[in-house]
Amino acid sequence: MLISIVSNDLEEEYSHIMKKFNMNGGTSIRGFGSISPEKIEKIFNINVTPQKNILFTVDKTEKINQAYLNILENDKLMSEHVGVYFTLPLVEAYGLYNQD
Repeated sequence: MLISIVSNDLEEEYSHIMKKFNMNGGTSIRGFGSISPEKIEKIFNINVTPQKNILFTVDKTEKINQAYLNILENDKLMSEHVGVYFTLPLVEAYGLYNQD
């Protein structure tokens, strides 16, 4: 499973990578940061948008790995303070592919 937390304006860039690898199981949830942008700017001296998209993608391990590496090579997605990306292993998942 690939989990990504990105600002709203980067969801399309993320989706482009998922389409590139024909990813099948994806869900997006709207989120909002728990710390005010003003506090973050004051403490860390960075601008942050509190609106985020939490994206869950489930697919075959090979496809997840390819997409993850593609994210790491994407300048927009890897800019500072725009997203967090990580993978989690799944033991089993059903419903993504027809099993003939």
